[in-house]
Amino acid sequence: RVPNSVLLLGTALILSLLIAIPLGIFAATRQYSKLDMTTSVVSYVGISVPSFVLGIFLLFAGGIWLRHLTGGDFYFPLFGMHKGSTSGVDDLVWHMVLPVTSLAVLSVAGFSRFMRASMLEVLHQDYVRTAKAKGLAQRTVNYKHALRNAILPIITLVALQTPQFVSGAIITEGIFSWPGMGLLAFQAAVDRDYPVILGVVMLVAVLTVTFNLLADIAYAVVDPRIRY
Repeated sequence: RVPNSVLLLGTALILSLLIAIPLGIFAATRQYSKLDMTTSVVSYVGISVPSFVLGIFLLFAGGIWLRHLTGGDFYFPLFGMHKGSTSGVDDLVWHMVLPVTSLAVLSVAGFSRFMRASMLEVLHQDYVRTAKAKGLAQRTVNYKHALRNAILPIITLVALQTPQFVSGAIITEGIFSWPGMGLLAFQAAVDRDYPVILGVVMLVAVLTVTFNLLADIAYAVVDPRIRY
């Protein structure tokens, strides 16, 4: 069960960071533009939508409505990881589309807003103004000088969000019948299997401590001002 959850949550986390960080940077460097306003509205909507509502919507949109619109030729699988025991990697990826999207959308909304706020704060620092005064290109100022410091708080956010991913996966894995730790915890709660529930809670606690420790180590690696 753990490898299945790691595959699902890891893919969703990496995908959300790859989308949210550039989105936050673009929104910050184009403050109050149409792009910034659009991303802000979409992000607020994404933050506000409950995960179970988004999951059910994706079930209907990707698996039922899309199937009817294409006459059954194109649709996303609704449940599980494979069609059968002989299914390959492509079938696994196809089954991951809807649950990964459900997890990633909520994370992209939060990460992008946080990245935008952090980038805006750094862009108003004196050393950024000095870099601009030296005649450096705006792209160099944004990505070489500002981004290095603006991305530091994201490390802490990722460390705090990763254990929450596990708890959020309980709903997502339950909706899409993904055979991971989340579905196991959901079934244990329904069956009142308290030892399994305690085990899942202990796992989340260990992940919280571990990722906070990794965040502290990562800070020392990426920020030369920090020494332990």
